[in-house]
This record gives sequence, structure tokens and C-alpha cells, in this order.
Amino acid sequence: PLFNVYFRAGVHAHDSEIGVTFASGSLLLALAALFGPFLVARMGKIPAIISARLLGIPFVLLLAFAPDVERLSQLSLLSIAGIAFVARNVFRNVATPISSAFEMEILAPQERGTAIGAGMAVFNLTFAIGGFAGAAMMNAGDFRTPFLLMAFFYLAGDVLYWFFFRKTQAVPELG
Repeated sequence: PLFNVYFRAGVHAHDSEIGVTFASGSLLLALAALFGPFLVARMGKIPAIISARLLGIPFVLLLAFAPDVERLSQLSLLSIAGIAFVARNVFRNVATPISSAFEMEILAPQERGTAIGAGMAVFNLTFAIGGFAGAAMMNAGDFRTPFLLMAFFYLAGDVLYWFFFRKTQAVPELG
């Protein structure tokens, strides 16, 4: 939840640059979402979800190490962080419609409301905890550790998702 803080205080971007970066991420995600059905047709739902999500992790790490990469390249810190942010946004989120469809397929109709509510509660709880912890670290000038933790938790979640759902089949609809 702190990408705006990262770009403002860590990258020293102006509001207009942050706005263009975030808008670019949303636009490219909208376009990438059109490729979701193609990924599912080529790979299957779970491999498509996991592959897309895993592809986002290197870009989270690039966000963590963007100042170091800047020193080694001809690119500006804003360019490196902006590209990493947009790529992370696209890869991590392009799988969301696929995973939502999969989750509805594996749940019986009477379980869907509870599952969605529980999922949203867990998401918002982790978002709050991550926001609080990340804000404390960034306030202390540490812009690297939040991204390293994000990459770790992304990887752990992806591995668990694969482990638990790789062999799962859809539940037949009750007629």
C-alpha cells in the first residue's frame, strides 16, 4: 500500500511522475488482462496463475535494489523503479481474474460468499499489517526491506498456492 510513499520519498519523484507511472501500470494491466484466456488455454489455470505471479517477483527485487542498479546503468532511478513497478503490477495482477474464476469453480455455490468474505478479510488484514510495518521502515529511511519482505511473502504464497491447488478440479454445479 506504500508505493506512492516509495516513489515520493525513496525515488524523489514528483506528483506528475508518480501519476504517470501509476496510470501506465493500470493501462498495461488492462491490456495484459486480455491475455489471461490465452495463458489458461496454453498452460492451464494453476500454471498460468503461478507463472504470472512468479514473474513479478524479480521486479519486486528490482524495486528493492533500484538505487544500486541506477549506479550501474545509464537509467535514472525513476525509470528503473517505474519499469519495475509497472512490470510487478502487470505480472502479479494479470492472474487475478484467472484465480477468481478458479476459486469460484472449486467452491460449491453455498460456500462462495463465505470464501470471498474470508479472503477479503485476510487480504485486508495482511494489507494493514504490511502497511503499518512498511510505513515504519520507510519512515526510518529503509526502502529496501519492505520490498525484500514482499518478495519473500509473494514467493511463499505462490509456493503454497501451487502445493495446495495444483491437482484441484472444479466442483460440479448442483442442478
